[in-house]
Amino acid sequence: MNQHFSFRDLFKYSYLKQTEIDNENIMQEHEWEHDVKRKATFEIIFRIYDKLLQDYKATLATKNIEKKELDIRIQGIKDFLQATEITSAEDVAKSSLELSKELERLKTELSRIKQTRAESDASRILQRRVLELREKLRVVKNHIVEQSEYRNKLTLLYNQYQSEINKQQLAIDGYFVFDQYEYILCPNCL
Repeated sequence: MNQHFSFRDLFKYSYLKQTEIDNENIMQEHEWEHDVKRKATFEIIFRIYDKLLQDYKATLATKNIEKKELDIRIQGIKDFLQATEITSAEDVAKSSLELSKELERLKTELSRIKQTRAESDASRILQRRVLELREKLRVVKNHIVEQSEYRNKLTLLYNQYQSEINKQQLAIDGYFVFDQYEYILCPNCL
């Protein structure tokens, strides 16, 4: 209709005064001179939301692909850890706690026997058992430290490989983008 279209034309659909809400002629739709831009306004509003919806769908699709790739990588790392027979941190902590409780129980029993000053076979057996449990506890703690260091090394290695993969992907993408152009001079030399 050769009329100017402004932000106010969109904004009037975002905000209505309280006095206009209960009105049968809310946006003066019964008057044709005010109805001229309504169809164009709604087309613009719906195009904006349709474009946003398409963008969100595209982003969701890429994120789902990234999630699948990460799931595959996580499964690979899990398989690797299982193949190297590394137990989970929860299992190690649980067995460490059990061994600590057993050690404390045996220490109290040993101290009780020592207080009675009776050097018997039972006390020697308990002392050997306490020493064995101490050794087992030390081995478990060393195992936890080794697993932690190994996990840190794997994380560093994963980050390094991920950065290399990203570089290679960027080079491949760049090749396809720049391959469609013919150059008089080499872009790298420029």
